[in-house]
Amino acid sequence: MSKKNKIFVIVSSIIIILLLIFFSYRLIHFYKIEHPKGISSNDISLYDKLLSNSKDLYKDDKNYYFKGKNVDNYILFSGRMWRIVSLGEENSVKIISEEPQIKLPNSKNYKESNLRTWLNHDELVVDSGYFSKNINKSLITPTSLCLDKVSNKITCNEKYDDVIGLLSLYEYNKSGGKDSYLNNSSQWWLNTTTDKEVMYVSDGKVLKVLFDSYLSKDVRPVVTLNGSNIYRKGTGTLDDPFVIENRDVKTLKDTNVGEYINFNDNKWQIIDKNEKAVIVVLDGVIDTSLNYSDNNNTYNIKDKTSVAYYLNNTYYNSIKNKDYLLKGSFNLKNDVIEAYIGLLNINDLYNAKYEDTFLMSPGSNNTIYVIQNGLFADSIKNKHKLRPVIYLKNNIKVTGNDIYQLGGEVNER
Repeated sequence: MSKKNKIFVIVSSIIIILLLIFFSYRLIHFYKIEHPKGISSNDISLYDKLLSNSKDLYKDDKNYYFKGKNVDNYILFSGRMWRIVSLGEENSVKIISEEPQIKLPNSKNYKESNLRTWLNHDELVVDSGYFSKNINKSLITPTSLCLDKVSNKITCNEKYDDVIGLLSLYEYNKSGGKDSYLNNSSQWWLNTTTDKEVMYVSDGKVLKVLFDSYLSKDVRPVVTLNGSNIYRKGTGTLDDPFVIENRDVKTLKDTNVGEYINFNDNKWQIIDKNEKAVIVVLDGVIDTSLNYSDNNNTYNIKDKTSVAYYLNNTYYNSIKNKDYLLKGSFNLKNDVIEAYIGLLNINDLYNAKYEDTFLMSPGSNNTIYVIQNGLFADSIKNKHKLRPVIYLKNNIKVTGNDIYQLGGEVNER
């Protein structure tokens, strides 16, 4: 063999080896993306299920977006109903809550806003992370947020990763804008701003308010499900949403925040949990024709003129299974009180679900916050409706699915 032929063989061999290495790497790389860790060959990921079965997905650059009004993209996750917004890199799935979780004012850009610290825990902010503490973090990954300020063009160049966020105007438009499944009866914040204004959606219209307006709007959190999530069941309709969690609910401790129970012949919604109790609020109102108090704006169960006294005496005595209750801690502005029955606070989940209702958060000059077209500090002498909050022992047995029925305490060993 000539020297020239030897060189050719050597060079060709090197090229073939390099090509084998390159394509082997790509094969392994894309196999890992398509078959994330934790998913066996007999399972299908949520990402793959959506990609193969959803007629309303549209490709845009690297992402797929659900677009249109009548879209089967409901998913039940962490006790709440959500809508799937998009599919992203590494098989991630971005979702937004269908039901507003709270009504809060907004006065700054997202990274500096009270909305961000209500959604996410921040070690530098006292009492932050009201929402994040009761979300299933094992199934989510950081959410990429578009934080571009809007001038003449709507873009998504400035990005910011957070555990939980809000939807951007860019993503709202990708989902269909005024013709989108995202539009419901609520007025909800976007995370998009101009130099002086913050944006929100109302009846399919994108509106702006000045930072210093302090208007209250609904908060619909956005989270991103990671690529290892297995599709378990569901077709994406409201009655048959997609499901990725495998749960075995035997006691109240196993339930999720956002879910419902029947207690004392009424429907209640779970708003929080701790080591011993599940905290629930009445999913409805009590119209007592009572003012908050004749004396002051403190929630005082000994004040016979107050709603606090009514709830912890008259209403408490109407409860059938008092042995299910625990005394709970309720936060006031600069104090914590112990009571069997309280009310919602400014930062509590689902506090704005019903209009014309008292909160227990005191304002200034003998005012108390109420839900009335947002948050409103009203005189304690005015009348509003009540939504009781109670602590239930978390070892109570439950049965059912959509609305859990309580059925006796679990024997502790």
